[in-house]
Amino acid sequence: MSLDLKLASFEGLEEEPRKKCPNCERSCKFYCPNCFTILNEINKTPQLTLPLKTFIVHHPKEKVSKSTAIHAKVLAPESVEIIEFPHGLDTLVENSENDQAFDPESTLLLFPCEESKPISEVNWEKIQNVVFIDSTWFQTSKILRDPRIKDLPKIQINNYKTRFWRYQNVGVHCLATIEAIYYFFKEFVTHKNNGKYEGQVDNLLFFFEYTFQLIQKKYKREKRPFKHIKGYIKNDDENDEDVEENEKEKEKEKEKEKNTEISEITKEQTQQKTNNKEIEQTKKKKKLN
Repeated sequence: MSLDLKLASFEGLEEEPRKKCPNCERSCKFYCPNCFTILNEINKTPQLTLPLKTFIVHHPKEKVSKSTAIHAKVLAPESVEIIEFPHGLDTLVENSENDQAFDPESTLLLFPCEESKPISEVNWEKIQNVVFIDSTWFQTSKILRDPRIKDLPKIQINNYKTRFWRYQNVGVHCLATIEAIYYFFKEFVTHKNNGKYEGQVDNLLFFFEYTFQLIQKKYKREKRPFKHIKGYIKNDDENDEDVEENEKEKEKEKEKEKNTEISEITKEQTQQKTNNKEIEQTKKKKKLN
């Protein structure tokens, strides 16, 4: 599916050599997944500031070298904190600077379930933080049972098809962590801006989209199938269909926001009529007295 993203340029990235991380000496391309250090030229890596403090709870059995959550920390270092489960939670809670980090009054957890709310139904007045879980679906339950996590109000995003290249058997709507983070903030920004979105957080997918495009080009050039996921490599006709589907999704989102706005206006008008009626009744009572 084409996302029509507004991304920083990929120019020169393919030619970038692997480099040793100055902290841990691990040889990596673009960034170190252990230290979150950028290894290519800084002007080739976009930097973002997110509208909410972002905590990513990382399961220790999820390899950091394969985790897309690291992208968020590298691209938005001041806004994102990665917490190793479970000991990192202990350190975070003990840290006085983060004493409100997992307070249910100011913190939400992105997790789809029966009690989770869509972004449009959340009262954002006191919300400062959002928590994401970086693990396989089978590792998630243990994190959700943690006393510091289980009482957090839960939110959900719309359904999106993943573009992740790693095989999974839990369905096409189960997103990579960075995809979930991106779609959450895209919906959040759109909601806050009365239905308008101008690519403010698109660069969260900078490394993800670069890798996606690299895989597409490689397999098309070599004219061989992508064995891990059937239909993953898109031909030009399929890309055209994806663009059309993307436009339809945009229209649906706009219509949803419009209906929400109309609903709010209707509520206000109804309340105003009720207030006016009460005022009239009060005036009549005063005249009778």
